[in-house]
Amino acid sequence: MTYQVKYSHESAPKIGVVANSIEAFNEEAKEVTEGQFINLFEQFKREGVISQDSIYYPKRIFGPHEAYEVAKLFAKEQVEVVVILDSAFPNGHVLSTIATYPYLAKIPLIVTASPEVDLGIPEWVSNAWCGVIMNNYAAKQIGRYLYPLAGFPDEEEYQDELKMLLNVFHAVAQMRKDFLGRFGEAPGGFHSASGDQLVYAEKFGTKVETIDLTAVMNAYKTGIATGYKGRITFSDKEVEEILTEMRQGRIILVEESYLEKAARLYHSLRAIIRANGFTSIALRCWPEMNETYINVTPCFAMTWLLAKGDVSAASCESDWPTAVAQSLGTYLSGKPAACLDFVNYTGDCEIVQLGTAEWGLPGIWPPMMKCCSRRFRIMEAG
Repeated sequence: MTYQVKYSHESAPKIGVVANSIEAFNEEAKEVTEGQFINLFEQFKREGVISQDSIYYPKRIFGPHEAYEVAKLFAKEQVEVVVILDSAFPNGHVLSTIATYPYLAKIPLIVTASPEVDLGIPEWVSNAWCGVIMNNYAAKQIGRYLYPLAGFPDEEEYQDELKMLLNVFHAVAQMRKDFLGRFGEAPGGFHSASGDQLVYAEKFGTKVETIDLTAVMNAYKTGIATGYKGRITFSDKEVEEILTEMRQGRIILVEESYLEKAARLYHSLRAIIRANGFTSIALRCWPEMNETYINVTPCFAMTWLLAKGDVSAASCESDWPTAVAQSLGTYLSGKPAACLDFVNYTGDCEIVQLGTAEWGLPGIWPPMMKCCSRRFRIMEAG
């Protein structure tokens, strides 16, 4: 099964590749491995697996001085992943030079090598994998994580594993840019919806900004949101356009006013997201949102944010740790991720009842479902 996944709303990972070996060992064997990887590099660019700005360093390097120049280039270009290709036994200082360079010190690192190339001669022609083992020891001693990848680049199994790694490492890069907008604190008793934000910042890169829930209703009433990136507005015409899109191809089983409120709430949340540059959100969706003075059930609006790619995560009950996990799922799967509470499922029919839920996507739901206290029900036509 070929591994192929990419989140359509994000660019492909930008990688930097450099070949490394000592001057000994067979030149033809080195060229075989390097030639296969160059072909794979160009194939990945054509397929959109890696960014068009990715770099394959134009010559094989030997020692630490050349490695330092490579590290400077990769840092300047802000690559997301570094790949060191040991086409034969490597110089012992190249790995440590690149791995400890300031910008690259926390960038995901792959060290790869092929088994012995069969040239029909009774001798070791590259001894490349032995070099990877020694690189692994050096990485451990300097406290630098790396992934050792073995195989020939023209083999499907090798390509699938490399695609998987690049996707994971791209998710790492995206999470380091995660700016999570938290609308209101979690309801009382929701202890799992709290946590040490600085620990998450250190581990994942997520920054959490908490704003008052009243900001949502102000945007809902005025069509205006302000934030770090300025002022964003939306019009009644834009609300009507998204309302038309929500109706299209669906049998609506709720009052028209509920759908109208969902469309306006969608634009309200989207305006705040754009005004602040949020990449993910967590919303205190109850109890206030269902009170008579607000009376806007947010579930459908939140699904629409996910479906339209406005955010990588939209979690309920101001549960921002779940939003972090949801964003990871989005980047890793290549599709908007959902985290659901299945309150009741009856095996003899297609009805699923959801309670407090981090929402899925319209168009991927079962034929009928109930959600939250408002029981917002939509049935897909056809």
